[in-house]
Amino acid sequence: MKTVILFFGIIFIILATGYVSRASELNPPDLNPAEILKKPKHNPVDLVTNGQAVAEIYYGENCGRQVATVTKELISAIKDATGADIKIVKKLTPDKPTLIIGDCPEAKKAGLDGTKMPIEGFEIKTAPQRIFIVGNDDVGTAWGVIDFMERFMGVRFYWPGKSGASIPKSQDLVIKPAM
Repeated sequence: MKTVILFFGIIFIILATGYVSRASELNPPDLNPAEILKKPKHNPVDLVTNGQAVAEIYYGENCGRQVATVTKELISAIKDATGADIKIVKKLTPDKPTLIIGDCPEAKKAGLDGTKMPIEGFEIKTAPQRIFIVGNDDVGTAWGVIDFMERFMGVRFYWPGKSGASIPKSQDLVIKPAM
């Protein structure tokens, strides 16, 4: 009898903590839910391959001090996860994988317009060779960068500083199509 009670107790704990099933890999149970739209049809975007950065980061508009701060965290997290140094560029390189942070004409062509998003709102969208993180303003874009680290890289922040972050290790950082 004690074994049966113990068995059902363990099952209850597992179900209650959400370890059995996830609605989506981009909606893990320990993050606020996100609206996941229909995935675009294109190849995944490679940011790091075999520990080497194959992508770059480009700043669009509405990127201020807060975006700069969280982008440093992003670059550090990529380095800690993969060993790769990803660089910030001032000009977009055609056909090179690029993480575009902030509003810009290319983001608008992809259907993202920060001025039409709610205050502190953001969207993350992939396109061929591109990942867009666009927010309504500096704060919204910064929230988008943090969400990208958590949702797409698996980074978790438990307290400030490097010792408070959990960063999964991998030789590759590949972002599947998302919208």
